[in-house]
Amino acid sequence: MRIVSSGILMICGACIALGIIHFRFWLMERARRDQLAFSLVCFSVSGFALFELLMLYAPTPEHYLFYARLSHLANTPLFISMLWFAYVNLQGRRWLFLTCAGLRLLVFTINFIIPNGINFREVKSVGHVTLFGESVGYPIAVPNPWMLLAQLSHLMLLIFCLDASVRAWRRGER
Repeated sequence: MRIVSSGILMICGACIALGIIHFRFWLMERARRDQLAFSLVCFSVSGFALFELLMLYAPTPEHYLFYARLSHLANTPLFISMLWFAYVNLQGRRWLFLTCAGLRLLVFTINFIIPNGINFREVKSVGHVTLFGESVGYPIAVPNPWMLLAQLSHLMLLIFCLDASVRAWRRGER
């Protein structure tokens, strides 16, 4: 293993360690839901990083497409946990929180209904590039127009966080 794969595995380990620590904090003080949300963020980042590592070394387009599709099993909990963490800490608008979470769950559902997932219509081949002395793969693919829905969910997360931050600032919570 080289620097890229080792770096991803170190990120996984650090996220798992942080997740365990914050999960333990939550077990000691159950009212602190932000600790639980943060631990779920950490575990989800770790899982998503593993899917990214699998995609980097996917030998065929079919493997790449398979791992890209399954990455939503870690990406969706990551998204919703980040949203929940911001909701709990910044006391954002409930309707905006539910809209963002619902949109992301819709993306998750569509990802497993559409034959090749929400990201790509087709992965034609896996290209390779050398990064820090390590050969890693990337997709040569036809994007799926449904991917705009996933991008919209990320935009909604940004809007939610900005709105909640402004509201917290106006309440004097700095």
